[in-house]
Amino acid sequence: MRQVIEGNLVDIYNDKIYPAKITIADKKILEISLSDKAYDNYIMPGFVDAHMHIESTMLSPAEFGRLAKKQGTISVVADPHEIANVCGVEGVKWMMDNSKQADIKIKFAIPSCVPATKFETSGYTILADDMKDLVKDKDIVALGEVMSYVDVINNDSEIIAKIKLCLDNSLVVDGHAPALSGEDIRKYCKTGISTDHECSDLDEAIEKIKLGMNILIREGSSARDFNSLYKLIDKYPESTMLCTDDLHAEDLQKFHINRIVSQAIAKSCDLFNTIRAASYNPNKHYGLNLGMLKVGDSADFIICDNLKDFTPSSVFIEGEDVLLNDKEVESLNPINNFVREKIQKQDIVLRVGEKPIPVIVVEEGSLLTDFEYISASELKSILEKPESNDYLKIVSMSRYNNEKPIVAYIKGFGIKNAAIAQSIMHDSHNIIAVGSDDEILCSAINKLIDLKGGIVVGNSEKIEFLKLDIAGLMSSMSSDMVIEKLNRLHEFTRDIKSKLESPFLTLAFMGLLVIPKLKISDLGIFDVEEQKIIEF
Repeated sequence: MRQVIEGNLVDIYNDKIYPAKITIADKKILEISLSDKAYDNYIMPGFVDAHMHIESTMLSPAEFGRLAKKQGTISVVADPHEIANVCGVEGVKWMMDNSKQADIKIKFAIPSCVPATKFETSGYTILADDMKDLVKDKDIVALGEVMSYVDVINNDSEIIAKIKLCLDNSLVVDGHAPALSGEDIRKYCKTGISTDHECSDLDEAIEKIKLGMNILIREGSSARDFNSLYKLIDKYPESTMLCTDDLHAEDLQKFHINRIVSQAIAKSCDLFNTIRAASYNPNKHYGLNLGMLKVGDSADFIICDNLKDFTPSSVFIEGEDVLLNDKEVESLNPINNFVREKIQKQDIVLRVGEKPIPVIVVEEGSLLTDFEYISASELKSILEKPESNDYLKIVSMSRYNNEKPIVAYIKGFGIKNAAIAQSIMHDSHNIIAVGSDDEILCSAINKLIDLKGGIVVGNSEKIEFLKLDIAGLMSSMSSDMVIEKLNRLHEFTRDIKSKLESPFLTLAFMGLLVIPKLKISDLGIFDVEEQKIIEF
């Protein structure tokens, strides 16, 4: 059956826009011909998220696809690093199996660092030998972000074996090298690592591009680097891609890669360079085999009413407008790994000595943290004035065993007389919680343990929660139900005076031990730059 689609074709090969008719047959583009009609719509390549973690949406891959297609996304390169830390290779396979029910084309990167560091307790370890079957799967296109840059620089045999295995199987290797420069970044690149999505500074990005790397401009729910990096789109158009990295479901409901494209056009970036960064460049780099509006291509494209907000009216994948209908999704069999037993209030009492107490300092919109030191006497004085202080207790404990919780202080959350607890804690996804009161904090943590994973917000009057029955990271509920519960949780965080736009994502990143400066794990307070646990 043939169909003809008409509109203004955005030709990314010749940098032209012209009226055209596109003939589709057998899922492919059979012919593109000029038209003499005037159109008020635009046909262009569909958008690609070059690096993201589906788990961060808290949706299954199939449910993620339902939302992503509405933003003109036709494909993503998903790194299932989060579920891999919880459930190992079986978690990766679960994601791949479920993604086959998605409306969009989901490709995967093999998680490279499970666990990410030796300074936290992970549910599983994935070695190079464990990857030998995965590298041959047609839906695998890369080795996921290599976060252990210290091991790469020091030529660690295990990480080098993973890189070599993937390169030998014609997969690309994604990087993760925040603030790495000079001889260190040169050593890192020489191993064959070819992307980085952690740049927050233009000069840093340019240094990496000159070494042959591709830079992914990230604009997610928490980490946003577009304003610092958008000039790369025109300055280095062949070396730039777009990604979200981590995006909550309620944000995905409003935007995806289309928002970054819109932002770039608003900054007067070249239209064709921008669309290529959002489509052609990742398609080429990762070998996604997506259609890019050439004769013989798969009939993958989107139709938009304007070239400003890029909200699609149609999304074609292999000749079918997937916006018209959702695929039927089979029932899920959730996978999990959660053994923690409940705690008591005395388990989270912080016993300090004479040494200054390290305090994590949160920075809004950034994965980076700062830190300060405060004496025990100063802290006591501050805590005696709860309405005016911004120092909260932060707790981390393993979900995989019943070892003693780690307790410290954090500044920048701003919540009052309340607590947040969750099982989303990058990268090993142990339990992390923050609160102003030990009793409320303990109650929130124990509710989370009852759920065996999720997000809990509580004060002295009530507790709201979202159960995440898939590995303590995702929900088997519909996207509408997840978003409704997340909106209620966010409304609650505003009621308890949180200063942060995305408090749950920010809290999750307080355990990310590969991004400076000070973080927390279930094993201690960690100085990322010194690569050591701080004793106090």
